Amino acid sequence: MADKKKTRFVIRPAEVQDIPACIALDHSLETQMVWQMKLQADQEHHTIVFQTLRLPRPIRVEYPRSPEALGRELAEVKGMLVAEAEGVILGYLQVILNLADRSAWVRNFAVGTTWRRRRIGSALLDQAIRWAQHYQARQITLETTTRSYPAIEFMTARGLLFCGFNDRYYSSQDIAIFFGQNI
Repeated sequence: MADKKKTRFVIRPAEVQDIPACIALDHSLETQMVWQMKLQADQEHHTIVFQTLRLPRPIRVEYPRSPEALGRELAEVKGMLVAEAEGVILGYLQVILNLADRSAWVRNFAVGTTWRRRRIGSALLDQAIRWAQHYQARQITLETTTRSYPAIEFMTARGLLFCGFNDRYYSSQDIAIFFGQNI
């Protein structure tokens, strides 16, 4: 895999033996941009605004789930896809179906830092959408933190729209923001 830009990869269903490699990926990122949440409330109105904020210097952002928590979540490999090249796991995506409301939820999604910006994330998401459509899902939702600006850019570039938030979603108390799309 000398030239990573031209490396061919395959997207396939995950197997139990892939989980340690998925957890071992570097999930972190560096960014100088974040989404800042502002809440304004009075007796009659609640206004919540998210605005893009440039930080004075880049920050390192860790994945919002610990390796231990991630291992527990990934233990169920149904709905989990991996991107692989020459036996190396480059990234993964875990999608959970809710058949009652015909929706799909991308709970965990990562591409190793070495392999980003090579359309691996797009290929994983495309395959997840096809998989969800096979089960008659009508929408897909992805989650990220307000500090994961590269993920926000990825989702909006893919046509997903901001559709909600939870201000204490992760164990770290980070704000989760959700982006969705009809499929």
